[in-house]
Formats: sequence, structure tokens, C-alpha cells
Amino acid sequence: MVFAASVIAALLLQLASRRPHGYVGRASASIAGAVVPVAVGALALLPVVG
Repeated sequence: MVFAASVIAALLLQLASRRPHGYVGRASASIAGAVVPVAVGALALLPVVG
């Protein structure tokens, strides 16, 4: 859920910028950056779950 919300938020922010030039590159970078909050959360929960 967190990853999906991060991806949707990233895409919405890119669409809100209203700059069509380089959209694919910016959107790809945003989606790759959405992995960071998910990885941090997973690493934080690893000691609790594992």
C-alpha cells in the first residue's frame, strides 16, 4: 500500500509540474525514488517481524 501510494503521489507531482519535456525520465526517477520509503519502512520492521 505504501509503495502504491508513493508511486501515485510521484506521478501526480510530475503531472502537476506541467512540463511535458522529459516527463518519462522524471516520472521514472520518481518511481525509483518511491522505493526509498518502502525500503526504509521494511528495514525498520525487520527486527520486529524477523
